[in-house]
Amino acid sequence: MKFNLTGRHIEVTAAIESAVKKQVNKITRHYPEVETIHVIVSVEKNQQQAELIVHYFSQDLVAKASSNDLYKSLADAKDKMEIMLSKRKGLIKDPSYQKADITEPEGVLTQQEEEEMYAESRA
Repeated sequence: MKFNLTGRHIEVTAAIESAVKKQVNKITRHYPEVETIHVIVSVEKNQQQAELIVHYFSQDLVAKASSNDLYKSLADAKDKMEIMLSKRKGLIKDPSYQKADITEPEGVLTQQEEEEMYAESRA
């Protein structure tokens, strides 16, 4: 799993990074299929904002939260993301969501059959 942390108009300190990793670990523990997580923390007009972008089964899911406290924003965004992931996981486990069976197309010859046909045509 890839993890990116970006700070906009804010310096990412060790405390912020550890809080973000704590929230990300909670997500990855419940959803190990998550491929990437990009966390963006920002400050705009006294509002601390957190945004989580998760790549899960070929889809990008985005959860945003803002409040006066950055750590509360992170927790709220994580909660929103867990709700989205649980809904998506339910859809994937639904029997109607099945991946196509990949089989060999009809009429395609194997390497050995091609060699036999070539040998017969030359004789």
